[in-house]
Amino acid sequence: MDLSTIIKDHETWFDSMGEKGKKADLRGLNLQNTEFKNARLIEADLMGGNFSNSDFSGADLRGANLQDANLKNAVFCETNLEEVDLTWSDSKHADFSGANLNGSYLNGADLRGAKGLLLEQIAVALMDEETLLPDYLNEKLA
Repeated sequence: MDLSTIIKDHETWFDSMGEKGKKADLRGLNLQNTEFKNARLIEADLMGGNFSNSDFSGADLRGANLQDANLKNAVFCETNLEEVDLTWSDSKHADFSGANLNGSYLNGADLRGAKGLLLEQIAVALMDEETLLPDYLNEKLA
């Protein structure tokens, strides 16, 4: 099954409250350099997947599981990441310009070199002492 079919089945699953379609399970897959622009992957499971250099611009990932995912250089411009689990994700050099991180889990996430990440965004996210922030944010928090 191709990715566009998986996404459409997932949208159907979400819209029908689980009555139809199928929840997207992209755990552990190698989907680097993939375009997810404007995809609706609400509550999808992407745990441990390789999404480096992928473009999630404008996507809706509310409640998705991206724990332990490789998100190096991924683009999350204007992406809804509300309550997304980014625990232990490798998000080095990812672009979070305009992303909604309200209630996202950033525990242990590596965000060094991230672009477009603002204090306002991380202030509404959940993180711990093991979260690695970009230098420019560490300077502001010091």
